[in-house]
Amino acid sequence: MAIQQVPHCPNSKCKMHHLQKPIKFYNKKGYFPTKWNHRPVPRYQCKTCKANFSVSTFKDIYWQKKPYLNELMFKEICSGISLRRFAKNHKCHKRTAQRKFNFVAQIARRLHKQELEDPQILTKSKKVLYDDMEWFIISSKRQVSIGLAVY
Repeated sequence: MAIQQVPHCPNSKCKMHHLQKPIKFYNKKGYFPTKWNHRPVPRYQCKTCKANFSVSTFKDIYWQKKPYLNELMFKEICSGISLRRFAKNHKCHKRTAQRKFNFVAQIARRLHKQELEDPQILTKSKKVLYDDMEWFIISSKRQVSIGLAVY
């Protein structure tokens, strides 16, 4: 099992919540199995405030019951599958599929924002493609032209 780093105490009132450099502020407190893959996840307890937590507390998938569907959702939505078909294929409720879609969209937005804030984004791209798209709204009399630039 790989050792995972615990960044800080999850209790916002604890003085170990705002750590500048990583120190061992916790004690190991056993394990618990996850419901979806039954792997043991280590538990910890803060030495200062006695709060119990695990490495999963600091992950995006915290409280998710089916995190293995996230990657499948991303791949299948990108290939054009509907949410109802995804739910049917993976035997989950359509509300679960909607929540997975929202979660994956949120992660994609955050990664896209990080990429755009990268100062070397222009040096990474070698080509810029420009194209025009014509679209008709309701009737042929309402024409819209959209310019697209992809780099």
